[in-house]
Amino acid sequence: MATEQQVMAAEALIAVDWTSRDSDRMATGRLGGRKVTITGPSGPSPSVGQVNTDNEHTDFGTASVFTPPLPASDAVELRSRREEQEFIVQFETEVQDIIFDLSSLGSIMTFPEPGTTVTKVSGDERLTLQGTTVVTGQQFNGPPSDGNGTVRVSKSGPFKTVKFRVRTAADSVSPDDGIHLQIGRTTRFEFVDWTSRDSDRMATGRLGGRKVTITGPSGQSPSVGQVNTDNEHTDFGTASVFTPPLPASDAVELRSRREEQEFIVQFETEVQDIIFDLSSLGSIMTFPEPGTTVTKVSGDERLTLQGTTVVTGQQFNGPPSDGNGTLRVSKSGPFKTVKFRVKTAADSVSPDDGIHLQIGRPL
Repeated sequence: MATEQQVMAAEALIAVDWTSRDSDRMATGRLGGRKVTITGPSGPSPSVGQVNTDNEHTDFGTASVFTPPLPASDAVELRSRREEQEFIVQFETEVQDIIFDLSSLGSIMTFPEPGTTVTKVSGDERLTLQGTTVVTGQQFNGPPSDGNGTVRVSKSGPFKTVKFRVRTAADSVSPDDGIHLQIGRTTRFEFVDWTSRDSDRMATGRLGGRKVTITGPSGQSPSVGQVNTDNEHTDFGTASVFTPPLPASDAVELRSRREEQEFIVQFETEVQDIIFDLSSLGSIMTFPEPGTTVTKVSGDERLTLQGTTVVTGQQFNGPPSDGNGTLRVSKSGPFKTVKFRVKTAADSVSPDDGIHLQIGRPL
């Protein structure tokens, strides 16, 4: 059995999943399952340019420049000109501190709200901080172009909005500038301390000191296989695949077959969002309850999401085998149960599949 300290010791940057460019001045996404928007000024030219929603922006991947590096990410392009333009970021729920990853900043970025403090976390020599509210990126014909790095934006207390202004310097080479931005926050997670395999269809553990169970269907063959209770499961440890990575963890093995089987996770107390770490998923996983939304946080190319409720893991003889990654499962309000169904695809190589699952939540 893992100790409470072991299962609570995971921390990671959660970045915005940008979902749409709503207009030439607004983009929308989700941070930790909650809505985020960025809005610029209206005018004859767009203030919000291209919005990368496919996790294919690679400019934030240099470890010596960005903290943490994001080898593949979403991003929003902001347009900057000689005339100062104001942008506002709005969060559905309060945040404490946020991270701005900035690439190709060839402008002056100012945070005008009283009580706002900006800190340079990392970056190249062309990204500089003047005082605690002004960030300057020197124009440069790269690659990489201009200034690049990570800044932390904080206020004296929790907040739901951040305002900033951008403009190109009067003596800059180019009067127009395209800035790539990603927004995130560092989040601490706790994960289930699995304590027992109660039967061939049920396992029990504790999340934050409260009871959690997972129950599968009864039948001739077990629906719940091996339960690792000794913090020795290592499949969730790859940083590029799992968020956050868990070098050592508990885990529950679920059995999947051609016939669809339903599992239910029950929490003693209500939760807001939960994390599913999945390794060796060679099945189709469906979340049938109305109001359930599933987001792929990270994972390999064999773990894919169809819509917002169906996850598919492609069978593969690895290592690592099949599909692997982290999902966020949320509902329209707090909840105490999550139902999901699993089955192997009709054309899959193997009719039977062993799926390793760990469950957590952000604190």
